[in-house]
Amino acid sequence: MLRLVFLLFLTAGCYCFGYAQSDFKSSGRCIEFDGVDDYIDLGNILDNLALPLTVEAWVYVDGTPAYVLPVFSSQDNLPLYNGVDFGVTATRITGGYGDGRGENSGQYRRAKSQTIASIADKWTHVAIVVNGPLDMQLFVNGVDVGGHYDGSTNLPMSSNSPGDVAKVGQWTPNGNAYFFKGKMDEVRVWNRGRTADEIRTTMCQKLKGNEPGLVGNWSFNETSGTAIHDQSPVKHAAGIMHGSTRSYSGAPIGDISTYQYAGTWSGSSLQLIQGDDALKTSNLEGNPQGVHIYYVNEHPSRSNGLDLTAAARGYFGVFVAADAGYRYTATYSYEGAAPCALSRRPDNSVGNWTSLASGGPLTATARLELIRTGVSGSDPSLGPDQFTCSGAAITLRPTAPDPAATFRWSTGQTSPSIVVSTAGKYWVAVTDACGTSRDTIQVSVASKPQASLGPDRTSCDESVLLRPMADATGVNFLWRNGSTSPQLEARVTGSYWVAVSNACGADRDTVDLVFPPAPEADLGVDRTLCDVSTLLTPLANPIDFTFLWQDGSMAPSFVATTSGTYWVRVSSVCRSVTDTVRLSLVNAAPVVSLGEDQIACKVAAMLTPVADPTGLTFEWQDGSTTPQLEAKVYGTYWVQVSNACGSTRDSVTITQKIYPILSPPNVITPNGDEKNETFNLPVDPHAGAVSLAIFNRWGQRVYVTDDYKNTWTGSGLSEGVYFYRATGECVPETKGAIHILR
Repeated sequence: MLRLVFLLFLTAGCYCFGYAQSDFKSSGRCIEFDGVDDYIDLGNILDNLALPLTVEAWVYVDGTPAYVLPVFSSQDNLPLYNGVDFGVTATRITGGYGDGRGENSGQYRRAKSQTIASIADKWTHVAIVVNGPLDMQLFVNGVDVGGHYDGSTNLPMSSNSPGDVAKVGQWTPNGNAYFFKGKMDEVRVWNRGRTADEIRTTMCQKLKGNEPGLVGNWSFNETSGTAIHDQSPVKHAAGIMHGSTRSYSGAPIGDISTYQYAGTWSGSSLQLIQGDDALKTSNLEGNPQGVHIYYVNEHPSRSNGLDLTAAARGYFGVFVAADAGYRYTATYSYEGAAPCALSRRPDNSVGNWTSLASGGPLTATARLELIRTGVSGSDPSLGPDQFTCSGAAITLRPTAPDPAATFRWSTGQTSPSIVVSTAGKYWVAVTDACGTSRDTIQVSVASKPQASLGPDRTSCDESVLLRPMADATGVNFLWRNGSTSPQLEARVTGSYWVAVSNACGADRDTVDLVFPPAPEADLGVDRTLCDVSTLLTPLANPIDFTFLWQDGSMAPSFVATTSGTYWVRVSSVCRSVTDTVRLSLVNAAPVVSLGEDQIACKVAAMLTPVADPTGLTFEWQDGSTTPQLEAKVYGTYWVQVSNACGSTRDSVTITQKIYPILSPPNVITPNGDEKNETFNLPVDPHAGAVSLAIFNRWGQRVYVTDDYKNTWTGSGLSEGVYFYRATGECVPETKGAIHILR
């Protein structure tokens, strides 16, 4: 479309306002540079540009110059390496930035370059991403081509230079001015480093102008004048063309696009769908790096060879990211089938469209744009089935995109439309450039609707579905709650009304519905009570409900006086519910006993305060809460046992008892006179078993037993002094000497 765009013009050293027409269809227009002195002055607009950044553009390079053709420079004029610069030749891509400290030396800048396959005389997308001194990427058609670094500065990029201006198509390093030769379109500057996927996503489509980080967007779509409009969110004042000219752009730009990049293309395909139209690429050969499909959502601005009354409103384009020698199949479909007619051209720079012999798949080896100029036979439509009121008539008119189409109706008429007033099925056959197709419509004759919600009633269901009419076709509904659906689900007691209408009249009906409340029964949780009786009340409001208890009584409440299981059934006119509770009625605190205090030579007792711990809680002197506690040390133990009616506490003290060996003998005379024959230890009979070990004076054990019975005579041992050690569970260790005399 052609639009009037408000632009700024630079005159007498200031920016002034003016108007120019613009061509925003597809890639619209581009700028041609002669390589001698043509350039675009954007003004001193990027003094705040810093790293990271991205610069990208579509270029059509003249292959004759050997020097680098400057695409963009953010700071140009002063004899300093300043800002970012970006350029190409037919076989090289390069770019970098300056630190603002000087020129004529690599110590003041950092750059990256790479040799590439020739891009001369074809539209190519180029981009540079600068994140840091040694973090730069160079992209050709969305592919990172690598490269090597030049220069040595590690300082940040310098941009704040009032004497420098941003330029497209000119760069002046070291006092030498270089100018771009060729065509350029869609120059974009970002204040962030874009990824490969981000570059690929937007390289073949227009920007909305509000993308994050976009600080410059020059599409060059003005059709006249010297002003260049910025479409970024910043909206810089218009730049000025110096000697360059405008022409139709061949850059592959649409309103939407999709892409695919792959290492191998066997079995792969790419499709872009727009409404009922779709274009798919497949069978890619020649090892391309990527493929883009774009769509322009309006008629082309250059339409030679097209009948725009029959052509689709938009068209597709294909761009293959490849050096040369590729091949692919393009398949256009409309409503899932091949259209009967297509037209093609290479790109927007070509004004003439060429009709194709058919709308089927075609093989392409270069840029391609396709527009549908004929549709399949399914296009004519009589619309949805219709109705008319008794005695009224309606007009049937099919859609027919071809004004030269002819018509044949089921009634025998051949006019573009017919008038009918009787019910029935009608069809029309439409013949156009694509052939003959037909559509059918059912016409029903309607009358004034009548609404019926039935009699007033009481419902035991959770809801009642109100349907005022069995057939809701063509009828409008309005319910009391504002709903407009053909039916309403009523869930609460109240009055419901509905108004129905169609083109033939209106009606209204009302119904009163009663939903009895659902019964509830809640006797609470099973519990233990200290009272001698308790009142069970299953429902706060017993009105309109009946009750049946486990004993057959029918009162709204029940007095429970004994332990046991109680249940109640609560009923309404619609349903019943039952609840059960188990009550334990007690009126005393628990009885607790830890027994009598104990005196023992060892501690090994399990303290059990009650026989049945059911319903009781326990608290011991050490914080334990178990029904039993094992006593392992001497001392006082206590426990507090509680139930719903109270607590009881008891304690027990366990005292240690020992049996020392008092005055053991120091000599025995085992000579057979039955006097003092054995070593008798004076141990209390309650002390239990005593262990005894006897050693000679060299420490050798000569006797040992775990249960000494006062029977050792020193048999087999010579006279002399021996040493003993006696001990037991209740006997402290006792040591001494024993003398054997015979």
